[in-house]
Amino acid sequence: MRWIIGVTLLGALVPAGCSDRGDWTGEWIGRRPLNLPPGEDRSVAETLALVRLTVRPDGTFRLTEEGFAKTGSGSYGSDTATLNVREVDGLRPSETRDMTGSRKLALNKDGTVVFVREGDPPVVLTRRPKE
Repeated sequence: MRWIIGVTLLGALVPAGCSDRGDWTGEWIGRRPLNLPPGEDRSVAETLALVRLTVRPDGTFRLTEEGFAKTGSGSYGSDTATLNVREVDGLRPSETRDMTGSRKLALNKDGTVVFVREGDPPVVLTRRPKE
């Protein structure tokens, strides 16, 4: 009888201890809307509009937005995730205040991801096929 109760309790506890983590690994790409004034350089605007996110199996990521490469780690659930930007390549910490912090992700039913940075319009990211 004790064995049955123990196995039943273990079975109830194991799912609670496991994370419900979706498959976020891979490369995701999207573009912010371009509001390009006449006469402005389109190539610069395209670079600033690009959002590229690579999530590694260990939960760390590399994010390129506004032309800067940023790295950090994330918290990943089945349909939402939070990215915590810790470093911006090539800049001192005192120069990165507005570039660090968190970004939110939400998985859409069609497999795309909505990328949100506070104060900016959301960007839809599409997963690149794995090679």
